Amino acid sequence: MKFKNVEDIYPLSSLQQLMLLRYLSSKKEEKHFEQLKFTIQGSLSSNGLRKAWDYVIQRHASLRTVFYWQNLSKPVQVVRRKV
Repeated sequence: MKFKNVEDIYPLSSLQQLMLLRYLSSKKEEKHFEQLKFTIQGSLSSNGLRKAWDYVIQRHASLRTVFYWQNLSKPVQVVRRKV
């Protein structure tokens, strides 16, 4: 784990531990995600969309959080400074 890009490290909550356990014990072809689809009408500035999304990611730590469990005694969630 590289620590240069780490803002914080937290233990998993009980619910997160359960979700991780369920994921690890499930078949690899099973996917657990929620997907939303939107249709945008009119013109779209891809540069503007990228800047807006970058702002949202920087503002909300949960969108910069990754989970580590391999080779650790307990799983942790790591908040990155930058994605």
